[in-house]
Amino acid sequence: MRIIILVVIVAIALGTIGIFIIFVSQMPASSNTKDAIGDAVAVRVHEAVGEPVVQPYHDIVSASVQRLNARELLLAVELDGDPNANTSYETVYLWVIDYPTIAGNRKYTIIVPHLPPELGTSIGWHIAIFDHKANGYIVPLKKIGAMPQNMVEVNIDPAIIGNPSFFYWQTFVMVRVEPQFDRPPDFLIDSAPDNDTVLLSPFS
Repeated sequence: MRIIILVVIVAIALGTIGIFIIFVSQMPASSNTKDAIGDAVAVRVHEAVGEPVVQPYHDIVSASVQRLNARELLLAVELDGDPNANTSYETVYLWVIDYPTIAGNRKYTIIVPHLPPELGTSIGWHIAIFDHKANGYIVPLKKIGAMPQNMVEVNIDPAIIGNPSFFYWQTFVMVRVEPQFDRPPDFLIDSAPDNDTVLLSPFS
């Protein structure tokens, strides 16, 4: 009888914890970081022919991630120039998100590239989401609309990245000068924060 009572108590406790985790993962939360203007510089990541000229729309002013509700995660980066004005090379804006789970760390990269007219095909804005644990895209590259002036912002469903109750994130601006899409872009231009991550949590 004592064993049965203990099992019932444990089940109730686990159920309560589960309900709490689900509740927390749906609570609104906001986080942001600022970055120095004028610190953008092209750092080569891969050998490539050509080098981009750093533009104002490569320079991060601030970045933020907000959980608006249970179905909307808003990722935004404010720039020192209009990202829609890009006319040369592919510029890529990324949010890297990671968080711990019982089964190990989960890591995702939200990729928002802009392909200029000079590339000739699939020009404009796109989005894709990469799952590092699965080593594959859970959202294949798809076209999206133009961005606000001096901003890049996208909405995603947090369920796509496992609906975490909290996570750490960092934003990057990169440039691809060679059309080799089987590897990351060729140059890192700016990041925010530069050497750290930001916590998104309803309790932070």
